[in-house]
Amino acid sequence: MREAYKPVVIEGVYPELDCGRYPVKREVGDTVEVRADIFKEGHDKLQAVVKHRVKGKRRWAESPMELLNPGLDRWGGSFEVTENARYEYAVEAWFDEWETWRSETEKKVDDGQIVELELIEGREIVAKASNRSGDAGLFEALEGFDGASYEERLGLLFSKDLRELMADYPDRSSSTVYGTLEMVVDRVRARYAAWYEMFPRSQGTEPGRSATFREAEARLPEISAMGFDVVYLTPIHPIGATNRKGRNNALVAGPRTPAAPTASARRTAGTRPSTRSSGRSKTSATLSGRRRSAGWRWRSTSRSRPLRTTPGSGSTRSGSSSGPTGR
Repeated sequence: MREAYKPVVIEGVYPELDCGRYPVKREVGDTVEVRADIFKEGHDKLQAVVKHRVKGKRRWAESPMELLNPGLDRWGGSFEVTENARYEYAVEAWFDEWETWRSETEKKVDDGQIVELELIEGREIVAKASNRSGDAGLFEALEGFDGASYEERLGLLFSKDLRELMADYPDRSSSTVYGTLEMVVDRVRARYAAWYEMFPRSQGTEPGRSATFREAEARLPEISAMGFDVVYLTPIHPIGATNRKGRNNALVAGPRTPAAPTASARRTAGTRPSTRSSGRSKTSATLSGRRRSAGWRWRSTSRSRPLRTTPGSGSTRSGSSSGPTGR
């Protein structure tokens, strides 16, 4: 089935990535500026809005767009994103029959012409809006028009109050919609963050003994003072035996050498986190609570669950930081 003809053209929409194939990115609290080229053959007046909603919700919110550059038909509007979620947005535009009639008739009035027939045409436009909306104000305007003189009709149809009412009930039956486009709205910290890689077992003060989570917790203020935002915890499950290295990167490890957490684990080694040496059963909850109260974010990884980063923030190692989020 052929798509119905749409008299209004929308193109050059910004922001948009690869014709909408990929979502654009913003942060919570951003004001999203939307731009588009909107035009139609002839001199008819147009209206446009940018529609937006959190993906999954049924109702759209709308923000008006205005003509920024008449020579280039460039329109613009904006809306604020307030949730860490995925948004949808679209541009909708339509022919404004009332404003077109008002503009053309006003020119004739300014030229001193009698516009009795044009006033009747204007009344028909108001009647259609009244039928669509059922608004009492529009119904009263129609009644006032029918019993008024020429000058009174002219004043009524060009009144500010009627113009505002007509703007509330436009005919959008033949509107053009460009979209739907998507946007990933991240936390503000996803824009840029410094990650600190921590070996919890190495945070103690007693040589030869693996540290506990409580001892690792004591280092958080120091790490924060250096400007880091995210603590990246290395795996704490038992170390495997295959290809494990010894002290100072030696290729052969002794039976009591801690080794690197990335060594391949045997099935007999198990994959459950160690609780005896790290004290995880009680102190990991304390560490988690403290980092939340301080506004920390952390990431940990294991062989069975690889590191997953928040959208827009890359993973880095100790002393490094991710670059700005792509826009």
